[in-house]
Amino acid sequence: MNTAYSSPRPRRILIGLFVAAGISHSALGLDISCISAGDGFFHNESGSSYDYFDSTSHSVIVNRYFDGLSSSIQDRTGYLQFSLAALSPTDVIASATLKLYLTASHYADDSPSAGFINHVANSSGANGNASQRLNGSELVVEIKDQPLGWLELEVTDYLRNDHAAGYGYSCFSLNMNTEGYFDNAGFTVTSSDAGTNVPTLAISLVPEPSASALVAILVAGFAGIVRRKPSRRTQDSR
Repeated sequence: MNTAYSSPRPRRILIGLFVAAGISHSALGLDISCISAGDGFFHNESGSSYDYFDSTSHSVIVNRYFDGLSSSIQDRTGYLQFSLAALSPTDVIASATLKLYLTASHYADDSPSAGFINHVANSSGANGNASQRLNGSELVVEIKDQPLGWLELEVTDYLRNDHAAGYGYSCFSLNMNTEGYFDNAGFTVTSSDAGTNVPTLAISLVPEPSASALVAILVAGFAGIVRRKPSRRTQDSR
C-alpha cells in the first residue's frame, strides 16, 4: 500500500512569512506623544508684571484680549516640543501628522481667525522644554471654523527637514491672531498633563531595504516550494 503525505514545511514557511510581514509593518508606525515639559503657554499682560509660563495646565491656551477698562492687552501663546530621539539617522519618513485635540475656538467679526499653528524652522537649540518659547514662522494651519475635536495636520515636509538637519526636537508654536483683538479671540487644545487626547506626532516610516529584501526572499522561496511536486513515501504492506 502506498501512503502519501505532504511536507509541512510550506505551511510553516507561509506562517513565518505572515509573521515576518506583520512585524515589519507594525514597526513602521511611530507615535511620539508630547511630555509635560514639552508643552505649555506663556501669558503676557501689557502694563503689568503679571507674566508667567504655565506647563502644568491641562490645556494649552492661545488668545489675544483687549481690556478696555484697564487699557491692557493680554496675550497667551502656546508652545510644543516633540522629541525625535526614537528616529535613527537612516530612517526615511513616509508621512507625519500632528494631532491636536481642539477644545475651544472663538473669534468675533473684528478678528479674522482664532489664531495659527506654526512650525519652528530651526529647532537646533531646542532642549525639550516648551518654556524656551521657540516661536514658529512656517504656517501649518489657520484656526478658523474648525470643528472641535481632533485636528490632524499634515506636517511631513517639516518633519523630513527636521530629521535631515539632525534636530533632536520638532517644535511648533500656537499663536494668537494680532488683528482685530477688541473681542476675545483664541483657541485651546488639550495638553499632555490632561492624560488623554495629548498632543501627538504620528510618523510612518519607509521600510528598510533589508526588511523588504527579506520579505521578497521569503516570498520567492515559498513560491518555489509550492511549485515543486509533493514528496511521497512508499510503504509496502503485506
